[in-house]
Amino acid sequence: PRPARKGAPYLVAPSGSGLVFHSPELAEQLAGVPEEVRRVELGPRFEEFLAGGAEEPVESWLEDEYETIAIDYTSGTTGRPKGVMYHHRGAYLNAVAMAADLKLDKDSSYLWTLPMFHCNGWTFTWAMAAVGCRSICIPKIDPVEVWDLFGRGEVTGFCAAPTVLILLANDPNAKRLDRLVRAPTAGAPPPPTTINTTADLG
Repeated sequence: PRPARKGAPYLVAPSGSGLVFHSPELAEQLAGVPEEVRRVELGPRFEEFLAGGAEEPVESWLEDEYETIAIDYTSGTTGRPKGVMYHHRGAYLNAVAMAADLKLDKDSSYLWTLPMFHCNGWTFTWAMAAVGCRSICIPKIDPVEVWDLFGRGEVTGFCAAPTVLILLANDPNAKRLDRLVRAPTAGAPPPPTTINTTADLG
């Protein structure tokens, strides 16, 4: 069988991307991406990129609400990564539903333990932008760091698969919180023990 093609070049070419945002440690994976695709490294260069924007509203160029807004790719674990297209209407409706479900507002702080590439973080990437709340991004799921953020009261909500909830609930740093942290879960049915434990912890 033909070996699976993975990596940035395979994803960028069919998507027609003109920009690639990446963290510093992933720079080497951009080898083979066409030179005309602009690279923006997260960190100071990303902040400079954002600072170049304007305060004026952006006039919409959308002609049909069913036009593609994003292409999400699978990990390609068992073959070539597969791209799934989101249209504007679906993204909008789901993002509004997620904002309502997690009770997000401008004072919320959302912790990213769910990959943003997975269905655009269950569309929370757009939901958060819609309400203007704070994003807390960590490079990997570190239970010690997560419980520290919880303990300092910096997180109002996060999303996680049941395996992540089990990881957090079984960590020695797990404790009852002084304030509620909402945690929708999906990807697999969470066992009753996990639901009861996380509910008890707050």
